[in-house]
Amino acid sequence: MSDFYTPPADPAALHAEALLQASCYSLPYGAVGFSSHLITYYTMICLICGRRPLWPWRRLRYPLYSAIPGIISLIGTTVVTSISINRCSSEKPFRLIGAWMMMTSIAVSLTTISAPFAFGTTKEELLAEKVANEKVIKERKSFDMIAYARMDGKEKKFPVPGLEVLLHVDDPGRKRKRAMGVRGLILVGMIWVSGSIMGVYGIILFCDGRWNAISVLNTITAVFGLVVFSPTILILCKLKNIKSDTLGILISLQLVLVCSLGLLWMDWTIGAMTGNLVGVPGRSGKDGVVNRKMMDLAWIYFALKRLPLLGL
Repeated sequence: MSDFYTPPADPAALHAEALLQASCYSLPYGAVGFSSHLITYYTMICLICGRRPLWPWRRLRYPLYSAIPGIISLIGTTVVTSISINRCSSEKPFRLIGAWMMMTSIAVSLTTISAPFAFGTTKEELLAEKVANEKVIKERKSFDMIAYARMDGKEKKFPVPGLEVLLHVDDPGRKRKRAMGVRGLILVGMIWVSGSIMGVYGIILFCDGRWNAISVLNTITAVFGLVVFSPTILILCKLKNIKSDTLGILISLQLVLVCSLGLLWMDWTIGAMTGNLVGVPGRSGKDGVVNRKMMDLAWIYFALKRLPLLGL
């Protein structure tokens, strides 16, 4: 926005102006984007905890095919967000927001790919746990069993007489793959933080000069701001008496809140600015005509981002 920009006095005219500016943006926002991001957070939490998103009571599997949904999602969401960024070549705020969405999609997909390596459970580990559980259940009653483990691609037998010896497989290759998965998750964090900085700046550019023109926009920003910056407020209030360990925890929490709730704030901010709180793109601010292609792209993007739910 120009330094001399004056927003329309009529809120309806302001919504139409913002909607026209956002007409190039083909990704969900508002209620649809909000629900999408909540599902995304749920998916990531399950994967990082080593659980299957659709069946959280079951362990995430280690084999490579568990990462296939993440690979498909990575390719698909990258294509769709690239289309949106290209369409918004003349609208810098939405180029930045589109890049933010691309980076979050990449982060989610990489989490889906990395989590099975970092936190997935192998057949050997499940078998070892089963043996341990049976040991407790049987109250250490002796019986013979044969446990199977797969090491370096070869099947070997481990006799476990009386359950006095628990199955333990020390696979160096498995350790290397776990380390690779953890490094992938560190990369996810770096991508997420970078995208958040870029996207928040894009939202500020989009709303520049119009913050006070829409009352609901101020309410949304005030509510999210209070929640997001609560650790900073607490630090400032207790600065003299706060311990170093607590300070570190609060600073980390502050970063997490900014990077996570920033997406949710973005959803409702764009919805409030455009007067489209549902958040399905496709309406033109000029004549109200619905662009079916943009709506289809939005729902395709929504569906592609749900593929990580299929993590096995």
